[in-house]
Amino acid sequence: MEICYYPILTLSSNHRALTSFNISDDNEVTSFPEEIFKSLANLKYLKISDCKNLKELPTSLGSLNGLKLLEICCCDALESLPEEGVKRLTSLTELCVYTCKM
Repeated sequence: MEICYYPILTLSSNHRALTSFNISDDNEVTSFPEEIFKSLANLKYLKISDCKNLKELPTSLGSLNGLKLLEICCCDALESLPEEGVKRLTSLTELCVYTCKM
């Protein structure tokens, strides 16, 4: 099951089955709410793209225990990944960060 995320949407318990999540084309967002990833325990693939003003990712990224692929592209304002969140991604086998100017 895949969902594409454009403007901010409210994630509820019915999103727990998601295995693929695509966040894209949102030039308004500078950060995501801390709780955004907490209900996505089964997520395997996460792509964040074309969020030109995104400055940071929440540490709740680390709650994605089953995440295998994290792809981030064209997020020009993103300066770094949350160290504590990334450390907890024990299933991560592929990290792709490209075309991010900062």
